[in-house]
Amino acid sequence: MIQAHGGAGSTIQEGCTSVTRVVLLSDPSGHVMKEAYFSEPSTQVWKNGFGATNECDDLIAKFSLKDVQQVKEGAPNGEFFVAVFSGAVNTKTYKR
Repeated sequence: MIQAHGGAGSTIQEGCTSVTRVVLLSDPSGHVMKEAYFSEPSTQVWKNGFGATNECDDLIAKFSLKDVQQVKEGAPNGEFFVAVFSGAVNTKTYKR
């Protein structure tokens, strides 16, 4: 299970980035790619000292052990990537 958090901007006007999708990748080119079999959004409310608020969605994503093993086997040295998306935009990529 992976819980991915959206990022808040440095000002309330910048808003925040909601997470809509999490993907496992064997390498940056996505030779082996697996989608979560289950994902559930969780809304977070951000509030500044002046009372202004923004909402953005985190995402809990669950992957099968078989999918994780396939991605890991396709990855150099077994080190794969976790890509976090907001819509069609890849906002973050982590190496695992």
